[in-house]
Amino acid sequence: MLDLQSNNIGNTGSQYISHLLENNKTLECLSLACNVIGDNGAALIAAALDANKTLTTLDLQQNQIAEQGGKILLNTLKTNQTLIKFNLIGNPCSQANILDEITLIKNDKMVTSIKLESRRIEEKGAQYIAEALINNERITSVNLDRNKIKDQGLKCLMNVLKIDKKILILSLDDNGIIDEGAEYIADMLKSNNVTILYSISQIFS
Repeated sequence: MLDLQSNNIGNTGSQYISHLLENNKTLECLSLACNVIGDNGAALIAAALDANKTLTTLDLQQNQIAEQGGKILLNTLKTNQTLIKFNLIGNPCSQANILDEITLIKNDKMVTSIKLESRRIEEKGAQYIAEALINNERITSVNLDRNKIKDQGLKCLMNVLKIDKKILILSLDDNGIIDEGAEYIADMLKSNNVTILYSISQIFS
């Protein structure tokens, strides 16, 4: 474990962190919380993660990573197979509230249930979750209550469930799902017996 939190590393110092990750073959846990790291620093770290095969935990919470940096880190996670814990909470990017769970979906072989209630993931976040679940082999329960994913976010999830038969329970209460969303659910249920939990009052509100 290497704890470097609150050291004002910034984007410039991220170059050295990048070199560390590229060359170190034993480090498993790294904390870079509260270090004023922005999009440029996130890009350097992401590039190093492509080469690193040992890091399992990365803490980047409470930095200054915005949308561009968040997208770069998300793309890195699509191919990374070792990270299990990834914390971006407290950064201004839209991916901050979901990257930890996306990491679990992809790489933690023990996780069978994902709980994302009240994370404010909205439509875009639902798309990211859906993409992470495309090759799902073990997740059987997903809770997305109170996230305002609305009909468009729901559509992404329903498209995945048409081919993913392993998810047994999907909870969607209080997500702004209305008539169109109910149609997406009905269409998906023609080919999948997953249990959908959501308040029917949503479609009449």
